[in-house]
Amino acid sequence: GAGGLGLRGTGRGGGGPAPPDPSRDATPGGARGGRPLVAGALSRQEIQGVIRRHLDAIRFCYEQRLAQDPDLAGRVTVRFEISPEGRVRTARVSASTLNDAAVERCVVRQVRRWRFPPPRGGGLVRVNYPFVFRSGGSDEDASDASGEAADDEASAADE
Repeated sequence: GAGGLGLRGTGRGGGGPAPPDPSRDATPGGARGGRPLVAGALSRQEIQGVIRRHLDAIRFCYEQRLAQDPDLAGRVTVRFEISPEGRVRTARVSASTLNDAAVERCVVRQVRRWRFPPPRGGGLVRVNYPFVFRSGGSDEDASDASGEAADDEASAADE
């Protein structure tokens, strides 16, 4: 269900929603991550830890284009697969309300570079992760960019 983990694939997954994380709040001209939908043998917290370490690179993808389009805002959900060695094997945009190919390509390129802890038991881990982009001057209502909305989309996108 929404907010929980969709478990499928090899290995074991954790369970239940993570506690609120104040570091996920959007910053002016920034990007923030939602909660990942995880299937496999890495916990949501392990995955979020790696993603948080790389949010500056994701933010850079957005801010490059924000200079050309100050109203650019939306959500980009990336589906990626982590190999038994902890490398990202595949990554692609599974949904986007940002509708900016340059930002989407840059985000996918960044995700493909990430390294995760090797999954327990050696299986594959599939993740659907929503990134929310908002400029500091955006009139977008904060509830539209909430983690709950991101979870709902991620759940709906998982088959």
